[in-house]
Amino acid sequence: MIHNQVASVLALARTVRDGIDDRQVMTPVNSASLRLLLDTLIDLGQPSVHDKFADKAQRTVAGMMAGFMTEDGKRGSA
Repeated sequence: MIHNQVASVLALARTVRDGIDDRQVMTPVNSASLRLLLDTLIDLGQPSVHDKFADKAQRTVAGMMAGFMTEDGKRGSA
């Protein structure tokens, strides 16, 4: 569910970005789209989100390293 939401917001952001006319000072954006993009950006800046992603990344790296370790603690081949 979260992945689909993030993918949808990313697609929306790309669509809005691609619609920007650099020759103009301002670009009209649908208010609901702008609110969704800004709310998502604000949510990503929250410390709890950083902690969650940092923990997940740490577990991913640890899991990858564990796959390369042998029983005697030496690095093995993949």
